[in-house]
Amino acid sequence: MDPANRVACSLCLLMLCAPTASVHAADRLMPFLSRDAILREPDARVLLAGAGHAPEIVLGSDMPGPRSDFENSKMAQAANVLALYLGKITGAQCPIVDAPTQSASAGTVARILVGAAGDPLQAFPELTDVDGHGFVIAHRDDGLHIVGRSGAATLYCAWFFLQNYTGLRLVGPAEIGEVCQPVERLEIPEGLYVLNPGPDYLLRIWSGPSGMDLAAWMGDDGGTQRFEYHHNMWRIFDPAQFGETHPEYYPVLRGERFIPSPTVRNGWQPTYSEPACVQRAIEYADEAFSARPELMSISLTLNDGGGWSELDEQAAGGKQAAYWRFVNQVAAAVKQRWPGKFVAFLSYADAQQPPDFPLEDNLMLFLFSYTGNPQEPYAAWEGHVRHLGVYQWLYGMGWIMPNHMPHATQEYLQWIRARGGAAFKGEGYVAWAIDGPRMWVVNNLLWNADADVDALLDDYYLHAYGPEAAPAMGRYWAQAEAICERRRTPEQFNLTRWKPGNYQLQFATQDDFDAMAAALTEARRLVQGEANATRVDMTARCFHQTELFWRQYQASLAFAELPAADAEPRLAAAGDWWAAKRAIDAWRETQIAPLAGWTVQAPRNAEDYGIWWLADPRTNWGEFPAQVTATVEARTAELLAAGTREQAAAYWERLARERPELAPFAQEQRLKLLHPDAPLRNLAANGSFEAPPDLDDATQAQLLEDLRGERVIWWDANACEYPGSVARDWFSFTKRVAGVEVRLDGTQATDGGASLTALGRGQQAGAIQDLRLPTNQGRYRISFMYRTSGPDVRAMTGWLLYRVKELAGETPVLPGATEWTRWEATVTVNYPDKVDTRLTIAALLLDGKQPTDQVWFDDVRLELLSPAGLEGLAGP
Repeated sequence: MDPANRVACSLCLLMLCAPTASVHAADRLMPFLSRDAILREPDARVLLAGAGHAPEIVLGSDMPGPRSDFENSKMAQAANVLALYLGKITGAQCPIVDAPTQSASAGTVARILVGAAGDPLQAFPELTDVDGHGFVIAHRDDGLHIVGRSGAATLYCAWFFLQNYTGLRLVGPAEIGEVCQPVERLEIPEGLYVLNPGPDYLLRIWSGPSGMDLAAWMGDDGGTQRFEYHHNMWRIFDPAQFGETHPEYYPVLRGERFIPSPTVRNGWQPTYSEPACVQRAIEYADEAFSARPELMSISLTLNDGGGWSELDEQAAGGKQAAYWRFVNQVAAAVKQRWPGKFVAFLSYADAQQPPDFPLEDNLMLFLFSYTGNPQEPYAAWEGHVRHLGVYQWLYGMGWIMPNHMPHATQEYLQWIRARGGAAFKGEGYVAWAIDGPRMWVVNNLLWNADADVDALLDDYYLHAYGPEAAPAMGRYWAQAEAICERRRTPEQFNLTRWKPGNYQLQFATQDDFDAMAAALTEARRLVQGEANATRVDMTARCFHQTELFWRQYQASLAFAELPAADAEPRLAAAGDWWAAKRAIDAWRETQIAPLAGWTVQAPRNAEDYGIWWLADPRTNWGEFPAQVTATVEARTAELLAAGTREQAAAYWERLARERPELAPFAQEQRLKLLHPDAPLRNLAANGSFEAPPDLDDATQAQLLEDLRGERVIWWDANACEYPGSVARDWFSFTKRVAGVEVRLDGTQATDGGASLTALGRGQQAGAIQDLRLPTNQGRYRISFMYRTSGPDVRAMTGWLLYRVKELAGETPVLPGATEWTRWEATVTVNYPDKVDTRLTIAALLLDGKQPTDQVWFDDVRLELLSPAGLEGLAGP
């Protein structure tokens, strides 16, 4: 069936099956209904709220167990959401009370009893055989019961009731995400009974919801998730708790025991071959399972970032064997003390391959896949573990083509479930205007992986856009899915990619864009209601952004298809590319960023600049700037062959006026033509590390505060330690490393009497400087001298533009160099207006394998490649 006709037919059925109709489960979609649910909906109706009637909400209490307070708080949340939305839908002000106070009138529900007064299994014995997140809805003579096996389940029960019996839908966060139709009378089936025994996936959690309450879609939060699975050694061997009393837990680095700072959660591992570490992990399991009886696993996943103890590297079989022996010993003790509980780990980093000896049968593998293809990591572990979960990227973040693959996602979840998978952790980082339908489907499939995806999509379109615009929006999303489906293969789902760049665009055609644009035009013409129109508009804004990126992509293809000798046409295509980029910048600033959360992933903290989240997609254009530079230089050679240097410079000056998008390249050519040997001003401060630290520098103090608060994003700024200023204008930092030293070295220098050095085993450590650029339209050369302690010791540098419309950064790896070597790179900054554009530059040690590995940096320079960058001009 044509997508438009399928959507129209399905929407007709949905509208016929409004919650006031006398229908049964087979007649309508019921979101979040378990596969083995029991449902009774008699035809007789009873008034719940409205028409002058407001039931009281009786809140249960005294949930048994060590987490009674937590579970009771979830029941209180259930009562609150019921009161809130019954008020919005009917106008009834339902009081929340601890005990019943009013009697029932004929034909009405006197009270809604939320949770049980005590053990819910006594009130509803059928809950004994359901999952901990299972629940019952039951209308009895004494009222409507909303009861879960746990407090969390009671909250899910409340949301289930609201979404299936009041007409409520949440299609996203905040008030604009609430969809409900006010009614004078809200009736429910008299004698209604629903037993929802539990979800297919016992863990249902994903990060980056941009303000959405996942409980509304019956997902987990940090307190309700019943599995541990992620990096956890920092918690088991908490340095704040054990650093002084149990140093033997911690790694030996460079021959010495290293006790991490309590705030450092990565870059170090405990000493797995130490028997005391096994005993501590067993104690942790006892603590965790005793405090939370519903917890189904503890995690023994490695800390992120390496930092292995030298004792483990020297152990029999090496560090991985030491780790797996540790895991096995803990798992054996857990099996004996806590039957039915699991020891979980993530197939990540140094734990991607199983050992060559058998593993305990209560280990639970959380598969990790960068691309949404679990087949490869599963193949490595098949037969080695019996229990399965999944940690899956969903992004979301970084996509401007809607990453809309709901049917492929269903097949993925069915594939996992067929192999015993029952736990799902995702990383969503969504923008609701381009991710809402997909995430609605995902969350429903976690309850029933065989649910009708088409019906779920139609339900979302109806509620998000209204019946008038829903068919057209259905065609829009169907076309988006058709584009994404082209990247699937018979063997791979290809659900996602961390940095999709041009990858996401290569599967589209102009016909796709024309069809999607036509669907949006029709939807905007037909949509009724302010909220529906707003949601259509937000999706349309995102789609226009996609069109602008498509324009940029097409310009890059046109450039690549032209012969290298056709310099003028290639320059025209390059100008089109940067013109599209400027249009993207302007559109994102005025139309996208103001609606953060819906049009882009929202900042994690309200005070953040939000650069990381607003910056995506970080489209990777590969060598395009370098190719443009080569074309520009070829054109200069043509001009010099035909005339003088002054005439060639005049050509570039004219081109900069006519095509301002190419001004950075034109000004670089003018500099080379008119001032080939003139010295350039160094914009980097204290590039030779001669000036001592200035502890009273307010600018640097603000940078440090911004880095620590993630208001300025230096890659994983929150994973860094900032010991302080190593020299004026330079902050030392370590990222995901343990025991790396960053300091000045007075014995090595190429300019002045000192250099910056980083020493030790680790990934990244060095110094960082932040500075304002004098112009947003220029080519900047970054250069420095460096040397390494050996030919196999790799160095690394990095730069990052921020507080601009698009994040841009690179971290090139430099080869080992035992003699002082100059390295340089050119960065193109090309923004049409004057904003507070800043550049962060860093010198780092990368991939130190031995404690004695060392890198030195000196004579750091940042120069504007333009006549405006000549020495003697005013500073930035």
